[in-house]
Amino acid sequence: MSAVYDEHRSPWLKYATSPVPAQVKAETGFSADTLEFIWDKYEHVLPQRERDQEARRRYFYFVWRYIHMYPTWEQSPVVLWTPELIKQKGKGISRTSLWRNVLLYLARLALAIDEVHWSERLNEYNHVPEFATHFTTMVDTMPVFVAESLDKSSSSKTFQPKYGDNVFKLQVRVYCSDDADSDLGLQIVITLTGHIVGYTGLHWGVTPDNLIWRWTRDELPLEPWELTLGDGIYLSAHAASCHCTDPLLHR
Repeated sequence: MSAVYDEHRSPWLKYATSPVPAQVKAETGFSADTLEFIWDKYEHVLPQRERDQEARRRYFYFVWRYIHMYPTWEQSPVVLWTPELIKQKGKGISRTSLWRNVLLYLARLALAIDEVHWSERLNEYNHVPEFATHFTTMVDTMPVFVAESLDKSSSSKTFQPKYGDNVFKLQVRVYCSDDADSDLGLQIVITLTGHIVGYTGLHWGVTPDNLIWRWTRDELPLEPWELTLGDGIYLSAHAASCHCTDPLLHR
């Protein structure tokens, strides 16, 4: 995307609290040129406005800032603001605008965005020297941090001592190409960079990774010859039928 969009001239810079690409990334989790790519591809699904077309872009930007920074209702006017909005109204977004506009835009985008394709793992260039055959994907889970629920039966399932916080788990699979652009999609720590080709979730934070795999493996089926890289826990619980292997065993 960097060959198509210039993030230093991006229209999204003016919505950041400081008009520089690094600030857009800090506030939204995405680079400015990635936001432009998403806007160009999915803008048509967003509600139309007869007046104040600028508000459409502002609400779009707030969607990503809301997801990335996850403010409460009380915090939203402090978190969701732009320099121009402060000049005009002296404050950030109202709760009403958050509910009627930003969350509506979020729902529309969530239904429309389609960038994760399971079939891409079978791309003919999906190989790296270390794992030249059979291995097509890597699997792991990542936490999605959430506020502690007032319902104790729920919070007991989300609090994960490993992270010291309340989380849901998201299972992510990436394919093993070593020339992939890692800007789009979810950020995870892996030994090889790659495109995300499959995910499941949300899962309770206390659920072990191997059980998540066992319960969801039919959602992302593998060919009989395929192998998936995963850490040690995936070797348990009928690992042979899970197509999983620990990369440390192949050193």
